Amino acid sequence: MSLSMSPETRKESGASHGSVFWWRLAALLALVALFAGILLTGVSVWFLGSVALAGAGGAAYTFNFHIPAALIRMFAMARTAAKYGERLVGHKAALLDQVSRRAALFSAMAAAPKVRGAGWQLGDRTGLRISSTMSRTWI
Repeated sequence: MSLSMSPETRKESGASHGSVFWWRLAALLALVALFAGILLTGVSVWFLGSVALAGAGGAAYTFNFHIPAALIRMFAMARTAAKYGERLVGHKAALLDQVSRRAALFSAMAAAPKVRGAGWQLGDRTGLRISSTMSRTWI
């Protein structure tokens, strides 16, 4: 018997629909962070180049530096917020996947006829392994 989740079990537990949304949101936030970083780099390079050209010429006093500076701040904050959100949402999706996979694994183990037929409980082998390891004396 396979220990993986069947499509019926996955549909019943809602594991695929719940975590897929969070994975897609994490991917979207990662793309937002990527594009915000690219735009931040582009605007920064353009701003530095235009300031250098304005300073070299006579347009230093009439150069408007407020809009490019605001764009740089906006893209930097957008990149930071998107990266933070992507980390939070990605961790939530990973933990939801882990919960659904563990639940499916333990339900498959509990339903397996070999485990029940041998008379083992799910934690017996782990308990025996730990007790045998703890009873050894190390020199």
